[in-house]
Amino acid sequence: MDHNMSLSLKLSRTAMAATLMGTLLAFSGAAPASAAGKVTFSVDAPEVQGSFVQGAVLETFDDYCVNPIAFGIVSGQCASFNGNFYSGASTTDSVPTTGGTASIMAVVPMGGAATFTLASPARYVGFHWEAGNRYDRVRLFSGTKLIADFSFETLMDALNDTNFQSADGLTTYTVADYYGNPVSGQQGHEPYAYVHIFTSGGVTFDSVEISEDADSPGQFEFDNMAVLFAGDGSINESTFDDVVELQSVNVGSSKEELASTGAELPTAVLFASLLIVGFAVVLRRRAARI
Repeated sequence: MDHNMSLSLKLSRTAMAATLMGTLLAFSGAAPASAAGKVTFSVDAPEVQGSFVQGAVLETFDDYCVNPIAFGIVSGQCASFNGNFYSGASTTDSVPTTGGTASIMAVVPMGGAATFTLASPARYVGFHWEAGNRYDRVRLFSGTKLIADFSFETLMDALNDTNFQSADGLTTYTVADYYGNPVSGQQGHEPYAYVHIFTSGGVTFDSVEISEDADSPGQFEFDNMAVLFAGDGSINESTFDDVVELQSVNVGSSKEELASTGAELPTAVLFASLLIVGFAVVLRRRAARI
């Protein structure tokens, strides 16, 4: 990739959003149909290593993946590695950046899972996805209820055959723009991106599980994890007025809503599986970031 191309994003930044496979669970006796919300999984511009969401609490893992962490506590299999040629962000900035020195990052081993229990309910989580693969997985929970289950398999497939174009139409990113470590310039066969998970419609989560499927040949490496608590009020439904959504994951919590997905509806647990393959372009406010 011509790195000079990414410099134009410092004046007018664009985030490309790719919705992933969502598995939604809901329980009988939950909120009425009118309380349905939405979960949006976004992929930022190439070479972005930090979150643009102001007010988000940032964990860089520079003090390793041990308690306490910036936004709560972590349990399970979360290790920390020193930065190297394939992982570790060099900046927390939200503009495309290359080069620098790789920092300490968090790692979840194959077949393992790390649970981040948040200090209070949140409506946003983001992290730098490094040397990614289709076996990476992120789950959001509210208490014991699974809100969304995102597999990276769909994103990997999308990166294999899709070009992303900036909002102004002046810049087109091929799949090569997302492949290769922006810090070291190596690992050209693996994707890197900053991902954002937003919720709306009153949907919140209080824990995040990051896991690596047991049949994976590698690990889940990530850095610069950011969380915005719902009580901070910086993200609300009006924020999504700036998002052009072609497809997203709807979170329905009533029998009537889930029935429309064609899923089986046991008496105790209502289950819905949605295969979402689509893209959205996140249009940032030019005057100020969120």
